[in-house]
Amino acid sequence: MKRRIWLLLVILGWMAAILPTYAAGVIIVDGEGDSTASHILPPGPIPPVPIPPPGPWPPRPIPPPYWHETRVYRFCPLEVQSEKVQTKITDQVAVTTIDQEFYNPNSQRLEGTFIFPIPKGAQIDKFSMEIDGKPVQAEILKAEKARDIYEGIVRKMKDPALMEYEGRDVLKLKIFPIEPNGKKRITLSYTQVLKLDSGLLNYVLPMNAGKYSSKPIKSVSVKVNVESKRPLKTIYSPSHEVEVKRDGSNRATVGYEASEVKPDADLQLYFAPEKDEIGVNLMAYKTGDEDGYFLLLASPGVDAKAKQIVSKDVVFVLDTSGSMSGKKMEQAKKALQFCVESLNDGDRFEIIRFSTESEPLFDKLAAVSKENREKAGDFIKNLKAMGGTAIDEALKKALSLESKEGRPFVVVFLTDGLPTVGTTDEDQILKGMQERNKEKRRIFCFGIGTDVNTHLLDRIAEETRAFSQYVLPEEDLEVKVSSFFSKINEPVLANPKLKFTADIRTTKMYPSPLPDLFKGEQLVLVGRYSGKGSSAAVIDGDVNGDKKKFTYDLNFPEHADEHDFIPRLWATRRVGYLLDEIRLHGESSELKDEVTDLARKYGIVTPYTAYLIVEDESKRGVAQSMQSMPRLTDDSEARRELSLNYNEFRMKADGLGAVAGARSGLALKSANSSSWGIQNGAYEAGRNLSRDNSVSPAAPPVAGSPATSTGLGDSTRKAMDSTQQGQFVGGKNFFENGSAWVDSEIQKSSQKEKVRVQFGSPEYFTLLKQHPETAQWLALGSNVQFVLAGKVYEIFDKEDSSGKKE
Repeated sequence: MKRRIWLLLVILGWMAAILPTYAAGVIIVDGEGDSTASHILPPGPIPPVPIPPPGPWPPRPIPPPYWHETRVYRFCPLEVQSEKVQTKITDQVAVTTIDQEFYNPNSQRLEGTFIFPIPKGAQIDKFSMEIDGKPVQAEILKAEKARDIYEGIVRKMKDPALMEYEGRDVLKLKIFPIEPNGKKRITLSYTQVLKLDSGLLNYVLPMNAGKYSSKPIKSVSVKVNVESKRPLKTIYSPSHEVEVKRDGSNRATVGYEASEVKPDADLQLYFAPEKDEIGVNLMAYKTGDEDGYFLLLASPGVDAKAKQIVSKDVVFVLDTSGSMSGKKMEQAKKALQFCVESLNDGDRFEIIRFSTESEPLFDKLAAVSKENREKAGDFIKNLKAMGGTAIDEALKKALSLESKEGRPFVVVFLTDGLPTVGTTDEDQILKGMQERNKEKRRIFCFGIGTDVNTHLLDRIAEETRAFSQYVLPEEDLEVKVSSFFSKINEPVLANPKLKFTADIRTTKMYPSPLPDLFKGEQLVLVGRYSGKGSSAAVIDGDVNGDKKKFTYDLNFPEHADEHDFIPRLWATRRVGYLLDEIRLHGESSELKDEVTDLARKYGIVTPYTAYLIVEDESKRGVAQSMQSMPRLTDDSEARRELSLNYNEFRMKADGLGAVAGARSGLALKSANSSSWGIQNGAYEAGRNLSRDNSVSPAAPPVAGSPATSTGLGDSTRKAMDSTQQGQFVGGKNFFENGSAWVDSEIQKSSQKEKVRVQFGSPEYFTLLKQHPETAQWLALGSNVQFVLAGKVYEIFDKEDSSGKKE
């Protein structure tokens, strides 16, 4: 059991390492890290100085102590306690206001320099600042001058964290005094003209400089109001899971809140005003001779007219067997009532309850009317849980209903158990469904609890171009079902198909096949492409029985390196689909190898991929200095637990392990932000590592919140501190091996020429100037190894007299 707990905490550490988190500006305390600085405490008792507890985030250098007579005092960097961001975007002009509160945990009065990296490419029209409510003048330095500041910080503090802002202008301001154990509030606002990129407006909020906060930020709040003269279609963030609330067709509010967070990534937001019925935009990434990556966004927006909303047929199939009694049945009845009330005029519906036998309400698809809604309400109210589980008969009844050609036919199927009545064999049930479902009607499955056959439900959803969800005992079924139905209630384009013209060839697209397009929702499609130049995206589908075709002019570039988030997002979804192939259809060496390579290259770490990576490196005899997870490699018991967890994932169809695997795969396959998809996938897959009731897995991932475990007290923190971590920056995945951050590509580059560069040396800064793309890699620390231009570069801190690294 202790081994499982340890493994769970290892996974939590990985999850915490990939959390995107936030801050805007940073205060660099003058003399920090310099033992000759004048921060001398007065004589007397030594006041307590808070030392930040170890956390699962990447380690920051601890400044050397200050000396006073014969006593040593430890200096603590400032804390960012809160950050509030308000942005108003009107057409192409954005006005951003950032309010930050800093706290000095030391018992000395300090002086510092406030640094705010200006968004890359921003055309700043005006800047204003306040400190504690009083207006102040700040200096804007161009990138060349800002470089001198960053390099000075690196030399003095031995900390390269700000190097990733190489090439940006910077706002600089002296801050004094920063009172002992006191707070300092800084407010700044600026106006910028947003960059237009492939028909998309791009807004970037600098939130990564908070690495200098000695503790996680207690509260982060971001609110972006967007207003446009033309209807807003696409609104997309590749960096964060944001909440989008639309207010009519021309306005929207994008929100984000988090607590107890550490910095990792700037917030990126893309949006597009469009005149077309469906807004379509394309971004691409392509370097070298390999196939490129593309991301296509398609959104009908919320301005779809009533005549464009497609009428649909819906069959609700509800398990009323004895195991559904109590809370599950009450929540299911409320969810069903919500769905019936939400149906549109022109829709048709049926309700089928099943246990030992099936019982339909109308025995046909009935029109939505006041009378039929009332009949449905009475039927739902009188539902009771009793009997067995006749899944095959219920599906047969639902698929026997006649519908009109070109009209969406949706089955919402809810069950909490295994088939126990009639045909119970999984393959036979699937075969019967296929024979009765030639029209490929979509069957969305909800598995309730953990005693469900995930293989059966997932294969049903897979065969019918739908998806399945699993509701755990502690979750609210009513909320899950209601939220799902709200999203699919207003289809705009049914059975869509996509093709590209000219010499563009696209492969490995996800999701595949394409889902229906719904009012207010957005399709995020990723894939690979070959070819280059102008092309047209042709989308056709059904609108109320009529075939409609939409054509959009796009461009697939021969070279594009700006959107480096696209390959990782594609890889995240690809790994999700490959893991589902292993889980539902069986393992093969080809599937395992591709999952392993993608997971290592892009930092897609879950308990399943961790096991595959460790086993692969052990089998290949990878040197310990190059291994991704050396601590796990050396622990045979831990590897055994990971092996048991992986084998349960790929072989069991029901139980907690099976549900964990299904939920993990869905998180990866449906990711719109790679970081959050990986985090959620790791969280779900880690559920089965805490099979004892005395251990609770990490709290459900909340945007920006570090992974935590409950019920373990101090042991949680200690275990977190010892876990391996990875960071994906600048298109590369780095893992922590000893004191160094090691590029995952190094394993395949052992024969390449090696170049050693001492941290902070003239050669170090020359490398940065000659290769600006290394800035994010160098920002990881003073011991970094990476592959660049056919060579392996090793950044080291210092050497002893024998020439060895210390």
